Amino acid sequence: MEDFTLTGFVAATFTPMKENGDVNYDAVDDYCQFLHDDGITQVYVNGSTGEGPSLTIEERMRLTECWVKAGRREGRLTRIIIQVGGACLTDSMAMARHAESLGVDAISTLPPLYFPVSSTRDLVDHCRKIAAEAPTTPMYYYHIPCRSGVHLSMPGFLEAARAEIPTLRGVKFSDKDLVEMCACLRTLDNRGRPFNVLFGCDEQVMSALVLGADGAIGSTYNFLSGLNRRLVALLDKGDVTGARAEQYRSQDVVKEMFKFGAKTNGILSTLKAAMSLVGMDLGPPRPPMRSLETEDQEAFFKALTDLGFLGWRK
Repeated sequence: MEDFTLTGFVAATFTPMKENGDVNYDAVDDYCQFLHDDGITQVYVNGSTGEGPSLTIEERMRLTECWVKAGRREGRLTRIIIQVGGACLTDSMAMARHAESLGVDAISTLPPLYFPVSSTRDLVDHCRKIAAEAPTTPMYYYHIPCRSGVHLSMPGFLEAARAEIPTLRGVKFSDKDLVEMCACLRTLDNRGRPFNVLFGCDEQVMSALVLGADGAIGSTYNFLSGLNRRLVALLDKGDVTGARAEQYRSQDVVKEMFKFGAKTNGILSTLKAAMSLVGMDLGPPRPPMRSLETEDQEAFFKALTDLGFLGWRK
């Protein structure tokens, strides 16, 4: 745990669903193989993309078991991170214990949902109690203020938490304030190392990487892993123009997802539709989100095809 660091691209996994809304656990193994074949070997399970807040604790624990079993088979996954946060602290603590018992590589937690904390002190206390249930597993805070309603300073949180949460290794930074992200990168953990920062806004990842983000966790890495690897390779060669072109392609895809997702209470419908377009049908999202109507899905697929998505996604 002392030297644990996440780098590169981590796919925030979807939760496979049946048409009746039940979790399709049997699909996880094929999904894991799909990601492995696409060059993705790191996953972030039960986050926003995975509809974690819409799942029961039992469903989330079983999904964790499925991903560990699938990922460890033939070494298909090198990193498995489990998001344990939610509305109930007791449930989060139980999921942290469960995740550590399965030997996951790291856990992550949201702030408390619905009744949000309003001070750094309260946020540290909340995360400390969860981390204490997985004392040998690195932990990452999941900063997504647009969803959680918690807009506290992340550098301030990291500074306050490092002495009290020895397993705190970094933050999944899902916000577009790149100045604050940089401040997180310049903050040291309890061992004197820079905190490990993973960026969570896929359409802005080039900027984050240039500024020093260690890697990224996001939805689109499920089906745009090749594009983003090219982006990094171009940056490494100093080809900013080429890297920018790849980022623009990603932005065009995300724009269409938000456009059509506005009709379905969120973009999970379009994200999952994109997965079906590339050959991995993971079913519908769970209410209150809903699937695209047939004509909207056809229009969405046409929009992606017109962009050349199927030709340059890999």
